Amino acid sequence: MAQTLAPGFNQSNILLSALQPHLIPKSSGAFLIAKRRNTVFESSITEGVQKLVPISARFICSLKPRDKENDEFVQDLRVPEEWMFPSPALQESEWLRINLQKWLDDEYCPEIANEEISKRCARVYYYCLMEKQADLGEILMQMVRDLETFSFKESFHGAFSASNAAVHLITMRIQAIEETQKRKH
Repeated sequence: MAQTLAPGFNQSNILLSALQPHLIPKSSGAFLIAKRRNTVFESSITEGVQKLVPISARFICSLKPRDKENDEFVQDLRVPEEWMFPSPALQESEWLRINLQKWLDDEYCPEIANEEISKRCARVYYYCLMEKQADLGEILMQMVRDLETFSFKESFHGAFSASNAAVHLITMRIQAIEETQKRKH
């Protein structure tokens, strides 16, 4: 099922899954305020790129600027239900392991840590799918929790950037599959 996003947002660039966002314009520019449980997020615009900063967390999601005239909600992003069975879950987690390692190697530089980071994210993703956890926001936070136990001393990135990259890749895969299915019909 395709998700409807507020005009100006691109689904492949948004990593706000389980948030209950409220789009609020402010006098200093367009802002996105989102609240999820006890975490409040606020965005700011820097050099034309909107950055979402969790006030009580540390990860940042990049967003394309939104349509200032529209104050709709951003919809939850969820993995397809058919991925929540052993064989597809294993296939999807292996896809994530391979593609996340490649992305980390290409985006930063090839390093030994990328292999371990990719394995951890894939393992968490597999367990989330097997536990029927479809919400990408929850999957993201599970990855962050797992990666926080990993030493990033000899790495160019951290738990939040690696988890965001993993969820971004999953989101792009979901979008690509949805587009392929639309073309078939």
